[in-house]
Amino acid sequence: MELEEEQVPTSMVKGCFLYNPGALSQPQPKRKKQNMSSSKNHFMRLPLESDKDADNRHKVFVSCWSVLKEKIEVVITRQHDKVFSSLLGFITTSASQLDKLHLASISTEMFRPPRLEIPTAVLVAGVNMPDHDVQFEQLRVMIRNVVSPHVVLLKSTSCSTGMKATMKDIYLQLSNGDQRAGLMSDAEESHTPHYQRPLTRLPLCSMDVLCGWYQTSCDTMRDHMTPQKKCPDTDLRPPVVIIVEDFEAFSPAVLQDLVASISPHLPQFPVVLVLGVATSVRAVHSSLSRAASSLLCLEVFHTQHSALTLQQIIQETLLDVLPFKLGPNALQFLLHQFFYCNFSLVNFTSGLKFAVMEHFYWQPLSVLLSNRLEGDKQSITLSRALCEAVRATPSFQKYVECQSPEQQVLLLEDDTELESAVCVFLDKLHSYHVTFFPVLECLHILTKHLPSNHLGSKNYELYLNSLEQNITDHPKFQDAWNLVKLTGKEELTDHLRECVSHLKSHLDKQGIGEYLDLFSSCLEQLSSFEEDQPMDTGESTTPLPAAETTSERKMRFQERLRHLQSRKREPSAFDLLKDTVLESILAIFKDMLHCPSSMTLHEVMYFNNVSSMRKQLAPAPRAALQTALSTPHYYLPSAGHVTEASALDQNMPDVCVAYQLHIECGRLINLYDWLQAFVAVVAPSTQATGDSEKKSGSSSKEKKKKGSSSKPEEVDPLLHARFIQAVSELQFLGFIKPTQRKTDHVQRLTWGAC
Repeated sequence: MELEEEQVPTSMVKGCFLYNPGALSQPQPKRKKQNMSSSKNHFMRLPLESDKDADNRHKVFVSCWSVLKEKIEVVITRQHDKVFSSLLGFITTSASQLDKLHLASISTEMFRPPRLEIPTAVLVAGVNMPDHDVQFEQLRVMIRNVVSPHVVLLKSTSCSTGMKATMKDIYLQLSNGDQRAGLMSDAEESHTPHYQRPLTRLPLCSMDVLCGWYQTSCDTMRDHMTPQKKCPDTDLRPPVVIIVEDFEAFSPAVLQDLVASISPHLPQFPVVLVLGVATSVRAVHSSLSRAASSLLCLEVFHTQHSALTLQQIIQETLLDVLPFKLGPNALQFLLHQFFYCNFSLVNFTSGLKFAVMEHFYWQPLSVLLSNRLEGDKQSITLSRALCEAVRATPSFQKYVECQSPEQQVLLLEDDTELESAVCVFLDKLHSYHVTFFPVLECLHILTKHLPSNHLGSKNYELYLNSLEQNITDHPKFQDAWNLVKLTGKEELTDHLRECVSHLKSHLDKQGIGEYLDLFSSCLEQLSSFEEDQPMDTGESTTPLPAAETTSERKMRFQERLRHLQSRKREPSAFDLLKDTVLESILAIFKDMLHCPSSMTLHEVMYFNNVSSMRKQLAPAPRAALQTALSTPHYYLPSAGHVTEASALDQNMPDVCVAYQLHIECGRLINLYDWLQAFVAVVAPSTQATGDSEKKSGSSSKEKKKKGSSSKPEEVDPLLHARFIQAVSELQFLGFIKPTQRKTDHVQRLTWGAC
């Protein structure tokens, strides 16, 4: 009897519950947020390392990246302010013109033209599309703080369905992004039952609705103004700035309808358009019709090219005295990703952040940079794990090999001696960077105007060459220096004057004074030199014969050329002075511009692990997919272990079996043959049973008529469904696609590792 009662199904009433929408609005007890900065062991503790050192590495990483991030943001903000200031001036001027238009429409009853030109700013932002979100968001904030609180930022993704969605997006953003558009407050919505709420929360968005909202907004601003702060009516009518972020991605029909709708309502609804264009102004005229283009009063603004901004970022971060540097391979990888992929400063910043994080995460000696960030040059204390890490670095081992046997024993066994040596090495590394970058900039000033750009026309190109080896030992350095020797007096004087001014800007750094004195003396010698005597060419001025044939003139000219070629030109006084000046400058370059990898313990500051950066920042999804489909046992324990890469196992996932079988096929794959092979691998027992049944029934089939056609073998519906799912997954991954060349065939798309 009890068993029967347990089998009786329970009532559905027990599954119902009451849902109170207002309960969600009740004040909930605030949970204590976990303070990430106070938690310990953000970084993994490396072997023989203490938890304190791991936590210190994380603190140094946070401090170092905050300094780098601040410098990058300052450079980008300075770049944006140059064009945004002029753009804000255009919006302000356009707003005053729209106010005059509004006053004219009120004061006079004259005929008002139905079509008016909309003030439009075309902002050519460049092809670095990932940076546009940051640029236009910053522009939106600046316009809202300086010009007008009514700013709308339209994107093609939210306006792709048509004009109705565009007008709705404009209305919602003008209503401070509130989807209820001020019709219902949060408290009213939470305490109102769902069946009593209005079904339509937004009015039908049109230009009349927007004009009514704008007039209400202006009246509200006027009512909230105190008598002491009353201002003219023109100041209470701020313009509505509509920013179109990705103009090329918008539907031309939507843009044309938007322009045609705004133009007649400009006196009541003042609008200033800002069109974000990635290519050129020609895109505006090619997308819009002539009638729509005639309604726009265009003014073009250009942002600075992202390559120039990148040069400034590298100058402020990597070419400065900061306790983190990129090695040649890592810097080359980031530059390659920037110039050959997207020209994105956001992606470059993300890659630089990953390099900083990777360096401080895996390098235990990076904790030694904490004193440099804090400006503390006192002696440091090394734990036993850090001492062993220092002794394991290649640069330190190279230094120990050059020391005497007694000194080698002290450095390898005495931790106190090692601490003092490490402190000296870090001081030398810091002093090296203090003088390295100003002198490297002087070399860049002398060589950036040379033809063929042997050492690079940009400062980061020269820096990249100096990271690989001593810049004076570079194969192209001698060619560049020979061209410097051919420089004229005025040009060389200008270059030296620029070098002197650059060194004066770094005069507060230790060791720059002596190099400034040397460059100043060289500049003074060249400037004070005056060439009084003309240079003797040694040519005789013999009179030409009266009558001379063409062959004789040619022979005489050839003899003159041979004479000049065999004759050695004696250097002038200026040539001797120039050679002396350039030799002294070359001695400075050879003394100071040696490769950073030659410094002891440069591994503390330099990161050059490009393999991890390439794996995370430039992944190869197709290779990863092929590896996973070929060897699933590396990822799934239940996939079984296969000794050979091309072997098949029934324990493998269905998509892996289908992938391995499709590799053995040609360009076109027969689905029926593919299905039979799939069933033979996935369910070999079913295939063996089918073969035995086929042999036992062969005798009975021979008795049938010869004209009867044999029916295809039936496949288990479950296996058939699994095969269809595996083929669909391969099609989704891009390995096959349907084809109409043959019935019941698919086309293979990948070959080898491509």
